Amino acid sequence: MDPGVIPRDNSEAANKKGKRDFVKEMQGGVKFKWCRTCRIYRPPRSKHCPVCDNCVDKFDHHCPWIGNCIGRRNYVHFQCFIHSAFLLVLAGFVLPYVQFTLYAHKHGENLIHAMGDNGGCLLTCIIGFLGLLPVGGLSVYHAYLAMVNRTTNEDVNDVFKRIENPYEQDTVANCTQILWPKPRRSKLLMPKPVQKETAVVSAGITASAEGESKKKKRAKKVETVELQVNETAGEESSPGTPQSNGKNSV
Repeated sequence: MDPGVIPRDNSEAANKKGKRDFVKEMQGGVKFKWCRTCRIYRPPRSKHCPVCDNCVDKFDHHCPWIGNCIGRRNYVHFQCFIHSAFLLVLAGFVLPYVQFTLYAHKHGENLIHAMGDNGGCLLTCIIGFLGLLPVGGLSVYHAYLAMVNRTTNEDVNDVFKRIENPYEQDTVANCTQILWPKPRRSKLLMPKPVQKETAVVSAGITASAEGESKKKKRAKKVETVELQVNETAGEESSPGTPQSNGKNSV
């Protein structure tokens, strides 16, 4: 999954040699830093990953276990991954212990004999115990980062040690921003002109359908008017109809 890679600028203007300002102030006073490799001014909280060799938006860290950077677009998935892994490790440690207790109570034995009789559960308990501290520590650490709205890169490098974190809000707002982010389209994808053409064609079809419906309504109105005129003419003043008179009837 794209972590939020910022595309490089391969234009001729960007590839021209010359000195550039390391920091460029954009609209609103936001400062962008120049990346020599990607030849772009990258936005705040982004960084060039030396492993992936790309600038990543809201760079957190490069995770060797999944072989990808963790950034703006996949950080929420990484949070779900480490917390679910911690729950799995915790279940792998607690559930075998419950099995040992129930087995010992049922057969009137102590826990050591129960562990010896249940080798598979004992192995699962050991693996869960070994993974409890590192996985649990990672889960707690990233939960703390979500509550204070920081990235691993910012926390390790003490970016907000001397200045106040401008992105930090209250705890609920920080967790909401991290765990329920707004979906962002990957910048690596090409624009979709087909959708625009489809919208134009659908708009033309809709307009033509509306024009045809209006024409049909107008035609129906004309027909009803003609029928009313013919009925009236036939009843009162049609030229071929003999008019009855009081004298003739007598």
